[in-house]
Amino acid sequence: GFAEYLIGEHNKTYKNKKFKIYSKIDRLPKIKDKKKLFEVLKYNLINSKKILGGPIQILFIHNFSDFKKNKNFLIKSLKKINKNNIFKEIGVSIYHPYEALYALRFKDIKHIQIPLNILDHRWSAKRFLEAIKKHKRVQFHARSVFLQGILLDFNNIPSYFLTWKKEFDDYQELVKDRGLSLIVYALNYALNIEEIDKVLVGVNSKEQLIE
Repeated sequence: GFAEYLIGEHNKTYKNKKFKIYSKIDRLPKIKDKKKLFEVLKYNLINSKKILGGPIQILFIHNFSDFKKNKNFLIKSLKKINKNNIFKEIGVSIYHPYEALYALRFKDIKHIQIPLNILDHRWSAKRFLEAIKKHKRVQFHARSVFLQGILLDFNNIPSYFLTWKKEFDDYQELVKDRGLSLIVYALNYALNIEEIDKVLVGVNSKEQLIE
């Protein structure tokens, strides 16, 4: 979309109030020639910096499969491209705990973004939490804390989530009994997990942002 352009315009207009930018590398194009692939990466990242009006704070590798298959190429290439001061640190975005444990093995990965919400207890497994504590150099970022917005609006649940209807009904009763809003309850869950360093949220309106 136009996110980069909008952020870039803001940064150019309000130079003393620039955003700290976290961005992601799109899925790698199917280019077998590594030299050509490197040039595509380089062009895209330099162009992003130009549009944004400054360096990216954290650059996430968006697709874990890309990372696992091309880890050495990706890390080496990103470090080489970063001679142009494109970003500050590298991260990886994942979906499953075993992917996070794999990413922890690489010292250049400083940030790991995980999908976390109050109905998903995979991330509270003892082995996973113990592994996090051994890697203080890595920061964990939580995304999807509202489960793609479902935990804020149960009137339009996608068909593939309908098997969770009972859990959703029980959850709404729990939130109601606690006297909290759906936003506050879902957000507090992520914010109160000691091992989570940052929480990423999206909003649909000014009112949601203020709340």
